[in-house]
Amino acid sequence: MRFLSGRQAVGGVILAWVLVVVAPGCSPTVHTQAEGDTTVPGSSQTLPPALTGLPGVNGFNNIDFTQSQEFKDQKVARDHIQSIKADFVRLKITSPISQDYGFLDSLAFYAETSGQPDLLIAQKDGISKLGLTSPNPTLELDIPDAELLPYVTAPSMSITVKGQGRAPPQDVTLHATVGVRAVLKLF
Repeated sequence: MRFLSGRQAVGGVILAWVLVVVAPGCSPTVHTQAEGDTTVPGSSQTLPPALTGLPGVNGFNNIDFTQSQEFKDQKVARDHIQSIKADFVRLKITSPISQDYGFLDSLAFYAETSGQPDLLIAQKDGISKLGLTSPNPTLELDIPDAELLPYVTAPSMSITVKGQGRAPPQDVTLHATVGVRAVLKLF
């Protein structure tokens, strides 16, 4: 049996770490998210009016993911990003706690920036039939494999939400969270 000296052991550990971090297909990643709230106006009518859209989400205008704490901690700039995609999109009813998603049929989240077509980043259909019950149900949306790089690296990016259903019986406050995963370039 052969034992390594301290210097050899440290060198071996560093080499192993470099191989793990820089191995082909193992690019470093950074996760971050944007959050915001919106209120869907309620209706006390017996036959509530159709819901053809949702009000804008506070915090989803002029998003700059590279200014997030996670990106700053890793010293990531726009030109360091190789690829960035939505990791998850969640919507939680925060008020009233007794409200469920029975008023909502479908949702779609889009990335928008000047000079690019609107890009679908999350969607969900058949929401009212999912049986998500109160208190404060959380909805997980389906994520397509959409590349956000041209949107995130643009000077300004926004996320809009479109939905269909019926107006809820009272005002409903929703909290939205969009998580992204950025794959960084190896220099």
